Amino acid sequence: GHTYDVARILLSLALWGWFKETRVLGRENIPYRKPVILTHTNMVMDPLVLGVHMPYGRQLHFWAKSTLFSNKFAAALLTALGAVPVDRKNKDNASLFAGTIRTLRNSGVMAIFPEGTSYTLPHMMQLRDGLSWAALQHALEMDEAGDGQRTATIVPAGITYVHKQKWRSMAIIMYGAPMDVTSYLAEFRQEPRSAVKRLTRDIDTELHRVTINARDWDTMHAAEMARTLLVPDEVVLAEDYVKLMQSLVSVLQDLDDHPDVVKLQTQLVKYRSLLETLRLSDLDIASFAHENVGVIGVTVSLVARSLKLLVDLPLFLPGLLFHFPIFLIARAVDRLEPYEECKAQDKVFASIAVLPILYGLLFRYLWSFSNYSVVGLLVAVSLTVTFIVYHTALVDDRYEHFTSVVAAWRMFKAV
Repeated sequence: GHTYDVARILLSLALWGWFKETRVLGRENIPYRKPVILTHTNMVMDPLVLGVHMPYGRQLHFWAKSTLFSNKFAAALLTALGAVPVDRKNKDNASLFAGTIRTLRNSGVMAIFPEGTSYTLPHMMQLRDGLSWAALQHALEMDEAGDGQRTATIVPAGITYVHKQKWRSMAIIMYGAPMDVTSYLAEFRQEPRSAVKRLTRDIDTELHRVTINARDWDTMHAAEMARTLLVPDEVVLAEDYVKLMQSLVSVLQDLDDHPDVVKLQTQLVKYRSLLETLRLSDLDIASFAHENVGVIGVTVSLVARSLKLLVDLPLFLPGLLFHFPIFLIARAVDRLEPYEECKAQDKVFASIAVLPILYGLLFRYLWSFSNYSVVGLLVAVSLTVTFIVYHTALVDDRYEHFTSVVAAWRMFKAV
């Protein structure tokens, strides 16, 4: 509906502003019209990213607590946005998944995270069986109605955020191989729980193929540091990022009894910790690799980069000042939000809330110059859109240049 379309446009703008690039892999695994169950991991950000980048522009539906639908206005809004009520206290599966099965019956797309809870661990938690129950009950209903061709397909969706707490980072959406639910129906008729457990195990296996999982954060951080040293530019690596990262994690975990591997992981973690202390990245260090890393060399580099930034500043300053409130909010989130995994989603939500206000005020200010005439309306719209495009076109190069100056300043203080 129109409400969903408007929400999707706002989310698109916010995510477009936050992520430098969102790469979608495996689009061919999403059917054009058939019902689909997308199974993904648990961050609040995931359904937002999936909804914006859903192939063929299909509307995404997701579970929401049934108590949120007690208010008529809230229920209408949530339904328009794609929410499907679920009463987790209800032990009757037919009632529990009635809304989900109805959505699938209408060839809809459901996004469900089978872990059923949020967490800040570097690996998936044990999956719950709710998704499998819903999928098999829907498949059974379609089969008994003689309409097995319209049985929902389960598609694992892995979303990997590269430095997701950082502005202008990258997201990778990977749709895995579709899972045919009908092959579980014979067992489901005889032994429902056994079939459900088997499907859940298979979903877990397929989700692991499209996500990165490590047993602890030290292993994950060491693997990421190794990846940075091997292939600094993650955008170039996007197609194979998940595979490479999981391979590095597996090497560190499988050879954790080898002294050299233990030493390597320790050094990688220490190097990462040192970079965090200096507030530098490995790319910052690499940029000085061919320079004289002494007081004179670093000073020359700092002055040269600063002068270049000053030359570019008049082009970048209007956009910087205009969006300054969002930068302040982002800094506040960094200080107040204790979990790294939650910082990005908080910043995106803040952007969704603040950006329409800022651009609305800009539009009204520009329109006021023509005493709110029809011609002035068209001019104001054109100028506002031009400003958005202008800022977005310049922001990446100028931001990278700005961070290089900051890095040079920190290197200057370090030496």
